[in-house]
Amino acid sequence: MSGFRLLLLGVVALMATACATAEPERVATTTQPAPKPPAPPRQALAAPYNDRAQALESDGRLREALQARQIALTINPDDAAARAAVAALQAKIEEQVAVQLKEGRAATQRGAQVVARRHYLAVLALDPNNRAAFEALREQTQEVDGISHTVKARRRWPDSPRNTMATARSPRSSPRRTSSSPMRV
Repeated sequence: MSGFRLLLLGVVALMATACATAEPERVATTTQPAPKPPAPPRQALAAPYNDRAQALESDGRLREALQARQIALTINPDDAAARAAVAALQAKIEEQVAVQLKEGRAATQRGAQVVARRHYLAVLALDPNNRAAFEALREQTQEVDGISHTVKARRRWPDSPRNTMATARSPRSSPRRTSSSPMRV
């Protein structure tokens, strides 16, 4: 009988330790996690880029407007109006590139290096990968060290008659101008 008691005591001890290590039953809670706020629609996310593109385009900054439209299309690829605007911008850019290249070549033929350079740089501002403008800048236009020009300004000196034309002079060489008399242009 002592063996039976010992066995019974071992079984009870085993059961007690099993209950102590068992995972407690989870009680179902009635509170659910807070729902995430709905994500704003893609159209609302793309709207600021479309607005910026419109402003840039009306300002004549076509390359930047195209980039803003492409960002809007990345956000909302289903926007048909943005796709049409991108196509229209690309057409405008190609048209402006053609015009600027033509004017640059004409200026190069006339020998107006500064004007030609300005047109070729305008092409590269619209289309940075334009090989024709890059080659023309590199090979056809010469380096311009400086531009000399004469500027005439209308000035009215305190002791001179009204509406007299005067050439620009430095303030030190002007005998009529004093430190108290402001120069008006």
